[in-house]
Amino acid sequence: MEFSRLKKLCGAAAFISALFFAFSSVSSAIALDLSSVHIKKNTIVQGETLVIEVEKFSNTNNTVPMAWVGSRAVRLFPYKEKYIGFYSAPAKATPWIYRATIVAEGEKPVKIPVVIKNAHFPVTELVVTKELNNAGFTSRNIASNLAVADTPAIVAAFSNAADAPYFSDAFGFPLKNIVNVGAFGNYRKSGSTVLQHLGVDLEAEMNTPVYAINDGKVTMAKRLINYGNSIVIDHGARIFSMYLHLEKFSVPQGAVVKKGDLIGYSGNTGYSLAPHLHLSINVNGTSIDPLNFIETTQSAFQ
Repeated sequence: MEFSRLKKLCGAAAFISALFFAFSSVSSAIALDLSSVHIKKNTIVQGETLVIEVEKFSNTNNTVPMAWVGSRAVRLFPYKEKYIGFYSAPAKATPWIYRATIVAEGEKPVKIPVVIKNAHFPVTELVVTKELNNAGFTSRNIASNLAVADTPAIVAAFSNAADAPYFSDAFGFPLKNIVNVGAFGNYRKSGSTVLQHLGVDLEAEMNTPVYAINDGKVTMAKRLINYGNSIVIDHGARIFSMYLHLEKFSVPQGAVVKKGDLIGYSGNTGYSLAPHLHLSINVNGTSIDPLNFIETTQSAFQ
């Protein structure tokens, strides 16, 4: 039965239930060696992360299973006696019921519904103080700085990404004390300029030590216009972390770091209203809520 017709007949709640049983019947028909697929928390809001787990199975070709949610690929990698992967809903994902598909060579696909809800991100003011204006920042050139300088630098730092994970444990926090003073996803507006805050601002006084949230390789350590002194770490498996507005660096570009290593000190560089640490995480090309991601990995790696 077509999804649209099924939804009209059943209603939203019953539609989800119908999908679950329809997809469960597909799952039960697969070969026994692809024994079990689990999706923890299959209802999330924009910017949040869910975990896909596949128990290891007999495979003569020793191939790693692959997964998609809708059309977005999810990288699965071995962890203990299973494969694990993270799907993060883009901040602008259309709220809908998507299909998670897990496949392996020689096996029938497993299909499970995943629901993405609207996060209802608020709109706040894009503030430019007198001090920032004197430093050359305006709402218009803040946007143009991102387009022509900062974003291309970040994209370059994402190139040549490592497929295999550098890490083997859950992600941690970049500061000893975590106080969120700038939420993920908020829209910041001034006149016709509207920017979305694709990270979190964490409370930190000047020169507070900042730590790597997991093992990885530093692919950028340089000063940008809006973002100030910035570090990007490639953690493998298409997962990157970014640390912005730093006062100074403690690691150079190209350094290999371990979880908890000191990488720099918080500051007030670039377009910044006060000393703090901006943390962003990008998974499979999507900037997502970093605190939710860290907490989700901590649950997954238990």
